[in-house]
Amino acid sequence: MFKTNVLKGVLFMKAYEAVIYLKPTLSEEEIASVLEKIKKGAADLKGEIKEMTPREKKILPFEMKKFADAFHLFMKFEMDASAVNEFGTKLRLTEEIIRYMISNAVEIKPIERKPSKEAVKEEVPVEAAAAEKTPEADTVETKKTDAKEDAAEV
Repeated sequence: MFKTNVLKGVLFMKAYEAVIYLKPTLSEEEIASVLEKIKKGAADLKGEIKEMTPREKKILPFEMKKFADAFHLFMKFEMDASAVNEFGTKLRLTEEIIRYMISNAVEIKPIERKPSKEAVKEEVPVEAAAAEKTPEADTVETKKTDAKEDAAEV
């Protein structure tokens, strides 16, 4: 990501993500031309497309412009913050695009969890736990068993 001073005439580049739905009636050639329009539109605004997923036809959760399914496209790109609205306008004016959404890209780091006290206790091997048993514990077990048998006899 490029960060420079706007006052000197250099742009701030921010990371964005876009989800785009294309009409399901498009042929492969038409889809390729739409993708070229998107790439050209980003390049005209001095943006850079970092990643673009292959198009997949998906069933929509609800109808969009009377279509029940659409080609789904996901892309990551960097662009000056002031040019994103203009890029969105270009996407909106493209006939083949049913719907789009542009959002700020946020890197999510997984949280490292510390092991709990119970997890540490469970890691003790079974053999070590058996070696820790004392003869007193065995006699207590026997007494408890005898008490249960006595209660059952009564």
